[in-house]
Amino acid sequence: MAVSVAAIFVAPTRLASSAWTPHFALDHAADSLMPESSEQDESLSEGDVIPDYAVFRPIDFAQVTAILDKMAKVASPIVLLVNHKGEQVFTYSRGGDTRTPFPLASCSKWLTAAAAMTLVDSQDLSLDDPVSYHLPEFRRDKEAITLRMLMSHASGLPRELIRKGAEPLPVEGRHEKARGRRSRSKDLDGIVLQVARRARMESPPGKRFCYSNLSFRVVQRLLEVVTQKPWDDLFQQRLGGPCGMSHTRFTNAQRFVPDGGESTVEDFAAFLEMVRTGGIAVSGRRVLSFEAVEEMTRSHTLGMELGCLTEPGSHEKDEYGLGVWLSQFDAKTGRPQVVRHFGTAGFKGYIDYRRDMTVVLATRLKDLEKRKRVKKLFWKLMESLETIIPLSPPKEAQGKT
Repeated sequence: MAVSVAAIFVAPTRLASSAWTPHFALDHAADSLMPESSEQDESLSEGDVIPDYAVFRPIDFAQVTAILDKMAKVASPIVLLVNHKGEQVFTYSRGGDTRTPFPLASCSKWLTAAAAMTLVDSQDLSLDDPVSYHLPEFRRDKEAITLRMLMSHASGLPRELIRKGAEPLPVEGRHEKARGRRSRSKDLDGIVLQVARRARMESPPGKRFCYSNLSFRVVQRLLEVVTQKPWDDLFQQRLGGPCGMSHTRFTNAQRFVPDGGESTVEDFAAFLEMVRTGGIAVSGRRVLSFEAVEEMTRSHTLGMELGCLTEPGSHEKDEYGLGVWLSQFDAKTGRPQVVRHFGTAGFKGYIDYRRDMTVVLATRLKDLEKRKRVKKLFWKLMESLETIIPLSPPKEAQGKT
C-alpha cells in the first residue's frame, strides 16, 4: 500500500464574520498557515462567524485512509487521487499507481462529450443540428436526433442493442453475460450503422431521458465523420493531448465495458482540473471555452420524464448535463455544486466546486456485489473528505480570474 499526503492546511472552523477578509502568511517554523497578525480584527464583534475558508490547519486523512483500507479488501488494484485547488493533496494505491491504466467504462462519456464540445467551439458542429446531416443512415424516427440529445440521453435510443430474451444483434453489447456472444462488428462505423438500422426507439427524440450507451457511440462516430480522423486520433489531438492525458486510449474492439476506453488516475485528474477551472488545462492552455464547460455542466434534463436509468432509483434527484451527472444545485444560481460520472468497473470522477476539490478513484471489478460495496464505501469516503476539506470562498470573495 502506498499513501501520499501533501502539506495543505485547511479545516472547517466557525470563527468570523463573512465581511472579514483575512490575509495569511506562512509560518514555516510551525509548518502551518497563520493570520499575519494575531490581534483580533477590530471590525469583529462578539458572536460574529468567520467563514470556514478563513481558518487553516493541517488536514488529517486518517479516516479517509481507513475507508480505503476497507475498500482495498474488496477491490484490488485500487488507486485514489485527491486534488485541492489544483494541487495534489492525497493519493492512495494498492496493486497499482496513478499511472496504471484502468477501464473507464461510462466515464468515457464525459470525455466524449468534452471532445465534441471542442468541435462546437470551433463551429464545426452545432449542438442542435440533426446528426442525420453527417450520418444520413439516421432516417425516419431517428432523423430528428441532435448532438445535444445524444449527449444528454434524450435521443430516444435504447440503452443497448441487445434486448432481454432476444437474439443479440451483431454489434457490441454492454456485457456478454447472459446476453449472447461477443460482437462480430469491431469498427465504430459498423456499430453505428447497426444502431441506425436496427435500434428500436424508446421514445421520440427529445422527449424522455433514457440512459443510453448507444448514444455516445453515435457521438464518437459523428466526430470521426466530421474530422475525418479515427476516434482515438481525434481524441488525442483535440482533448487528450491538450489536457496532458498521454496514457488515455480508446479501443473499438472493446472488452466488457460499454465505452471501450482506458485511462489512468493521473490523466483523468488532469481532465477534471480542466473542467473545474472552466476549460483551462493544468499547463495553462485553454482547451474548451468557458461557455462550453458551462453548457456541459448545466441541466439538459430538468423536468424531463425519466426512462431507463443506470440503476433504478439511484438518480431521481440528479440531473444530467452533457456527458456528466449533476447534483447538489445552488439555490441562488441553479448551478450544480457537484458533477460526476462513474464507470461500470469502478472508475469514478468527481468534482466538488464548493471546495475546489477533484477526486478520482480507479478499480477493476466485474462482480456486481463487490461493485455495490465499493460504491457504498465511496460515498462514505466523500462524506469524510467533505468534513476535512472546507468550503472555498464565494466567487465574489475570490474575484474574477
